[in-house]
Amino acid sequence: HMEKHAHDTLQVTVVLAGSLQEIVGAARVQARPWDVGVKPPGTEHANDFDGQRVHLVTLEVQTADLDFQGRALQWGWAPRPSVSRQLFRLAKSARAGNVRQIDDGAIVIVGLLQGLDGSRRRTPPAWLKRVRERVLDTFRQGVATRELAVGEGMHPVYLARCFRQAYGESISDCVRRMRQCRAAELLARSTMPIAQIAVECGFTDQSHLNRLFLQATTFTPRKYRQLTLVD
Repeated sequence: HMEKHAHDTLQVTVVLAGSLQEIVGAARVQARPWDVGVKPPGTEHANDFDGQRVHLVTLEVQTADLDFQGRALQWGWAPRPSVSRQLFRLAKSARAGNVRQIDDGAIVIVGLLQGLDGSRRRTPPAWLKRVRERVLDTFRQGVATRELAVGEGMHPVYLARCFRQAYGESISDCVRRMRQCRAAELLARSTMPIAQIAVECGFTDQSHLNRLFLQATTFTPRKYRQLTLVD
């Protein structure tokens, strides 16, 4: 547990493996693998790690380097694939000692965050939350949009549009991300062979996992495992 504290820098964090709870005021959120957290300078927060090891990549940006002429950044955690990919790139640059790429990447990340509109989305209705829960529960085998729509008695095109507007990704993107995140957790937390991880997470084969994992993180599954390896 980390008691309430604040930073004088912008903190942008991606969870590599494990999970944590972050508390700001009366709000408590659960951050899971590949979720991205944003904390503007001065945000008072506490963290609970529930006694487990958690791997994180955090970018700190000095206040003087921020440009808030765009939309002001808000605290919160959410899947932000465009940002998490850039954070993975920064992790690779940091391991290689490439300072210039880190600085350039930080500028890109702040720009991406100010261009996102997630804080303006309305709270999803109960039926859409049910749909998302079903998608999350069945991500290994997948579920067809048409089947989800039949379950809620509505047109599949309408359901797909509402899902994207509410959660910032399509149903198929959500399934793909959940499979990748589960693979990331198994890579970091087990010695299971990568080919077996691919099958366990719903990928066609290891090459399918390798290709999609590389697209999302810039790391192969093997390199990602090395990144989270504890001596």
